[in-house]
Amino acid sequence: MEYVFPNEAVEWTILIVTYPFVTGLVAGAFIVSALVYVFNQEKFKPVGRLALITSLVFLFLSFLPLVAHLHQPQRAIEIMTRPNFSSAMAAFGYIYLFYLIVAMVETVFLFRVNSVQRRDSSSGILKIVYSLLSLGTKDISGTAMSRDMKIVKVLAMIGVPTAVLFHGYVGFIFGAVKANPVWSTPLMPVIFLMSAIVSGVALLIIVYVGGSYFSGRKPLESVVSNLGVLLGWFVLIDVSFHGLEELYRAYERTASWPIVEQTLFGQLYWTHIWGEFILGSFIPLALIAIPRIRRSAKWMTLTSILVLAGVFAMRWNVVIGAQLISRTGQGFLTYTPPLIGRESIVSVVAIFSMSLFLLILLTSIFPWRDETKEVKTLG
Repeated sequence: MEYVFPNEAVEWTILIVTYPFVTGLVAGAFIVSALVYVFNQEKFKPVGRLALITSLVFLFLSFLPLVAHLHQPQRAIEIMTRPNFSSAMAAFGYIYLFYLIVAMVETVFLFRVNSVQRRDSSSGILKIVYSLLSLGTKDISGTAMSRDMKIVKVLAMIGVPTAVLFHGYVGFIFGAVKANPVWSTPLMPVIFLMSAIVSGVALLIIVYVGGSYFSGRKPLESVVSNLGVLLGWFVLIDVSFHGLEELYRAYERTASWPIVEQTLFGQLYWTHIWGEFILGSFIPLALIAIPRIRRSAKWMTLTSILVLAGVFAMRWNVVIGAQLISRTGQGFLTYTPPLIGRESIVSVVAIFSMSLFLLILLTSIFPWRDETKEVKTLG
């Protein structure tokens, strides 16, 4: 520690850890909805609507960690009013706005028929809300429904690459920082994207199981099992890319490898080895490989919680861990997030509490259960 400069500090705090975690949930959940409305994967149809709602909820709140991190949050709007198209960070504003419009319009058309039906049976403020969501038309004919689904498919197709950009650019920003040996790797965008899909699928399992019990129904084994298989494949791909990156670092053994090795396997031992790999990847893979566990809603909920914890640990290791290296390369800083304050654990809990409230609100407005016969097959 004697080599650490006195003016060094961890500038990107737990809020910046939370930001890529939340955007990952957005992208991952949207990918699952795209499997239904773009790639016609019928086995995921019972959660297609829920996946889109979940993605939209976290999309609404994904800017909060960044705004809360700013010392002058009122200046955040300048990213839109004074555009800089050469800035990777400024790209968030453009991509976010476009993605938000696409997701909102897709949601409106996906639930338009339900909005028409609920408008006729509602009164007061709800009637006004459903009138707006039904786009001022009562046409629920087969032709109109077919048109709606075509629009949904086109928007979902546009949304897939946008979701990739929305979260992939976060990895791009970190990977492009050549001055930091932990961040500077071309695989960073890919690793961020894979872990985003992993976290989105894991969250969707938890939301589906919780939403089913909350509405007084048991979650379908087929849906839980199919989502479990999907989660397992993406976890396997994610951990493979992550392992490949670390093997490449160890094999290449650049001048920065000794300090990177001390960071990953010393300073970050518990969050990197245990949190990210063992609890967040290997144990979930072992659980998902057992068919009985894969069909159990409770076990898959536990598995998904472990996966989400592992992804959050990965975000912590990248954002916080890389900043622990002193500029001298011979010492380490320390960082413990405060319990209360602007950039504290309470702030992070507040953001996720808002997401839970918004999720309950939107699922009460939009009927996330598809009326189509649900698929019963396991796989």
